[in-house]
Amino acid sequence: MKIVNASGTAMPQKDRAKALYDDATEDARRLKRKHRAYFQRDPKSFRATVKKAHGRIYRLKPGPRTDPRIETAARDRVRGTQWPALYAAHIDNYPKMSEFTRALAEDGFRKKVNSYLQHHPARKRKWQTEICKTNSA
Repeated sequence: MKIVNASGTAMPQKDRAKALYDDATEDARRLKRKHRAYFQRDPKSFRATVKKAHGRIYRLKPGPRTDPRIETAARDRVRGTQWPALYAAHIDNYPKMSEFTRALAEDGFRKKVNSYLQHHPARKRKWQTEICKTNSA
């Protein structure tokens, strides 16, 4: 795909990069002028907000995937499985760990599972309703 300039001729790669840089700078200056009062009052917050917006617009790829063991452990936890059984089933080399490393691994594992369940509330509700149906029947 060729990118052409205003005169209709193809632009070299260096010129395209410079044109993009110039456009981005121009847009940034326009934004800074438009929100001058906010920029003067709190430039760090202004810059953080613009950076956050740019990160959202120019996002390259989705975030990291969760560990599949955490997903299955979260499903098991919602079904009512106790923590010690989950530790043994889903933490690598759990029986061989020392007491200190085992405590660290358990804490980290619990945090990851609970965080997963907080970010997937529908999964938690779905399993809880199924459990309630089977318990009441």
